[in-house]
Amino acid sequence: MRKNRNFGRDPGLQARMVLTLFLLGLVYAVLIGVLIAAGVGAVTVAVIAGGFFQSQYISSDKNELA
Repeated sequence: MRKNRNFGRDPGLQARMVLTLFLLGLVYAVLIGVLIAAGVGAVTVAVIAGGFFQSQYISSDKNELA
């Protein structure tokens, strides 16, 4: 007999994921805002932001498994 592997929706989990996504975006927005306010050039800001995005993308699975 086949087991039902559908656990249904978890509103609490969905809310935590949305909150984490929002807060992470807010951290990036504040970081970029601080760099712009400090007078850093646009190319440098783009390189720093791209580096953070790339490092997060590459290490996201490793962070999840830790």
